[in-house]
Amino acid sequence: MGQPTDTSFDIAVWALALEKFGAVTHLSVALYGADEQIVCGPVPATAIVAAFADHGYDPGVFAECVRACLVQPSDNRPPVVITHSSGLAVVGVSLLRDGHVVGAVVAGYALVTFCESVAIARLARESGTPFQELWSVARRQQPVPVRRLVRHGELLQVLGDTLLRENDLRRQSEETALQLTASVAAKEEFLAVLSHELRTPLTPILGWTNVLKLHSDAKVVHAAEVIERNGVFQLRLIEDLLELTRATRGKLVLHVKTICLGDPVRAALDAVADG
Repeated sequence: MGQPTDTSFDIAVWALALEKFGAVTHLSVALYGADEQIVCGPVPATAIVAAFADHGYDPGVFAECVRACLVQPSDNRPPVVITHSSGLAVVGVSLLRDGHVVGAVVAGYALVTFCESVAIARLARESGTPFQELWSVARRQQPVPVRRLVRHGELLQVLGDTLLRENDLRRQSEETALQLTASVAAKEEFLAVLSHELRTPLTPILGWTNVLKLHSDAKVVHAAEVIERNGVFQLRLIEDLLELTRATRGKLVLHVKTICLGDPVRAALDAVADG
């Protein structure tokens, strides 16, 4: 099993889907990238595939089918491809995204004729597989009509299209989530900077109001008290803004206490009167 050549394939998802498809069709299924390299499979390892693998034999019919599937279509998707070799057949389909071939899925091996000892003996010699071992496997295989192989190919197309579509939707969702996370982080950083900048000029304002309150003139003292109250109110608003930022991060802390309403009411009346 290799690695995908792009983000078209989630190997875990494809492996599970191909395993189930192979279990139903009794064929081994393999996924290939656009570079003809195997991405996933073949799964499951059917008896005939395992027999060849044990002796290091590859008839090349999978690779031939893949090359035919990966031919770029001039107008639409190429048809289901069926490739034969030494009495064996595989069926393959191309995988398209936005009109471009991004891979292929191939399933095999299928016997297309009734098992004959002469043909199996020839295949055993070619593959370097003991005749009795290969014969024991092959004679239990039922021949698969071409029309059924075509149906298998059509099902592979539906399966491939569905998995590619779901992969695209999942990737878009992940990209959207990343964008939202970045947006929230930027907003929080902006609020933190803004709160700091708003709080900075309030320090000298409140400091100088204390100086003004030392003045003996009653009107000046009253004006300083009004300025101080509004400055403190402004400071609380900034603190609330910071609390909002903490809340979005799940770090909100509530400080519960009893408040006398007389002072806030008087402050509001003074602010209106002074305005």
